Parts: sequence; structure tokens; C-alpha cells
Amino acid sequence: MSDDKELKEIITTSQPQIDAETSTIPQNQFKNEDQNNSSSNQEPNATIKFLLFPMNQIVTFAFPISIQVNDLKKKISSELKMEPSNLKFSLTNEMQTYLEDDSKKLWEYGAEANGIFQIKVESIDQKAYPLKPYEPKEKFQSPDVITVQVDLGNNQLKEIIVEIERASNRKPFLGGYRNRQTSTEFLNASTQTKRPQKLDNGIQKFCRDTQTIVSNHVKLQTRQDMSTQMTKPGVFVSRIEDRLLTPKPYQTAEQRLSIIEKNVVIIQKYFL
Repeated sequence: MSDDKELKEIITTSQPQIDAETSTIPQNQFKNEDQNNSSSNQEPNATIKFLLFPMNQIVTFAFPISIQVNDLKKKISSELKMEPSNLKFSLTNEMQTYLEDDSKKLWEYGAEANGIFQIKVESIDQKAYPLKPYEPKEKFQSPDVITVQVDLGNNQLKEIIVEIERASNRKPFLGGYRNRQTSTEFLNASTQTKRPQKLDNGIQKFCRDTQTIVSNHVKLQTRQDMSTQMTKPGVFVSRIEDRLLTPKPYQTAEQRLSIIEKNVVIIQKYFL
């Protein structure tokens, strides 16, 4: 590796054992043929740094230490859009040990739980099968695992693997303000701590009975006072607006219906 070339590091993840919604790679994209990895959710992971040669690009993934080299090649080749048989892995040590036995697992080559393991990736023939730089599928999405360097003092640095937990709830809109001169909007932020959950008191609140008012229909005879007045000694009541009403002949419902039908027929004859 020449000193004048600059290393470019891209951190991303490929965790087959986590949920597809929080992973940068779909869960069903890779299937591990090893039956011992059926409980990979409980297996420790290791941060694998792949050195892509000759462009000197470092790509970081997280894999369980029990994964086989063959499965590892399939996953990396799918990311690099190459055939697994066209890639060769080697350790970045002085001996430059090649990972020739694909049936071996990472821990057999020295990978430790929650540790950092470096692998050099090359093409078997750079002219026929060129190894191109890695381009993340979603550059805007943050990785699931990052490596943080902590200064312990006395010129000692320690690398710590930090797993990023995706927020399951959406942050509420808390308002903000806008700069009138530059039209830049500034929004109020909230912490990543979830809101406290209300205690369940055992009462079902989201049901039809809870949201419906129960009413009873009761007939009431209200009291209403009325008064009348007539002419008597000392009081004169005018009878100018009085009317004399005489009842008309009684009409049954059948008679009224027949009159209505007769008039309807007359109207229809004029409009047809």
C-alpha cells in the first residue's frame, strides 16, 4: 500500500439477524446455509473492515463471528456486484494469510466478539474482473453500527463499537421560526427519549360503547297555566276580532286519499 494514496472509509452494515425495517440490507436478501446460525440473534457480532484493493477504500460491515467465509463472500460480492468466485480474501497482517478454506468461520481466523477484524478484498484478475469502488445503496441513511475512538489519556486510543438504535416513533412537530431576511426555517427539536406511557387502568376507551351516549326516551306532561277573560261588570272585552267557526263534514282517510289521487291524475293528463 502506497503512502501517497488516501484511504476512504465508508461505514455501513449488513446484519441478517436484525429486523428488515432497521437494517440497511433487506433481511431476506441473504440466507445462511449453516444450520448453526439459526439462532444468530444471540450470536456476538464483530466489526469487519474490508480493504478494497487497489482503490484503498475501507468499507465497514457487522457480521456474526460464526459466519462462514463462503457466506461472507456471497454477501460482499452482492454489494460489489461481482461473482463470489472472482474475489479473494486475505488478512491484513505481515504474512498476508489468504482465506482459502471457505468452510471455516471467522472466529477460526481470529475474529473476536465485539472486536474489529480487517480483511483485504482483491479480484483474482483485475483486468478481466475489475474491482470497482463500493457505492452505498442509501447514502442518506445512517449506519447501524459505528466505531468510536475514545481517548484514554497517555496517548492511548480505544475503539468502541456503538450500535445505533432506530427510533420506532416519529418525532412530533414542535413548531419553530423563520428568518425574514434569509427565509431560513429553524424547527424546535426534541430529545430521542420516548414519551412516558400512560398507565392502563383496565378501562376500555376505544370502543363503541364508550363513545356512545346512552339516552332514555321518557314522555313528560309539563304543567302550563292558561287564563281566559270575558265581559263582566266593570270589564269590557272587545269582540271585533272574534270569528265564528262552523265544522265541515267529517272526512275519512280513504276519502281524502281518493281526492288526492283524482287531482294527481288531472295534473298528469296536462303534463303528458
